[in-house]
Amino acid sequence: MRTTHVRAAVAAVAILAGATAAPASAADALTQLARRYAPVVRLVAQSKPCGHGEPFEPTDVGDVLGNPDVALRGPWSGANIVKVAPTANDLSKGLFEYNLDFPGNALAPRCTYDKWSHEISAASRPTDYAHAVTEPSHGRRRTG
Repeated sequence: MRTTHVRAAVAAVAILAGATAAPASAADALTQLARRYAPVVRLVAQSKPCGHGEPFEPTDVGDVLGNPDVALRGPWSGANIVKVAPTANDLSKGLFEYNLDFPGNALAPRCTYDKWSHEISAASRPTDYAHAVTEPSHGRRRTG
């Protein structure tokens, strides 16, 4: 049985909303830091949809955000769709108890989520994300 090894770091869709570009040397240092502390995740390959194995791999956030199959729902009952095809900007607002809703029924998923996951990620590679933050009083020396 084939096993896929994926390095995964802290993954969160909302993190991307606040991500900014860093200078090359800082980006290289952050990449090294992320690789050093990234947990190793072992996923058992799934030979056929809905079969034995892990149906979900770390997915590129670009496959989910802006996808018309996905809805942003509010915490109310009834028809609570806030937006279809939400973006990172929509999620960055920190809406309490809101959630992303994918195709299918979460209470009786059968193969819906499995098939949809394979469909949206067919053209992309498994993706992981890391976000490093620093405290001004730690890790940096001030000059001047």
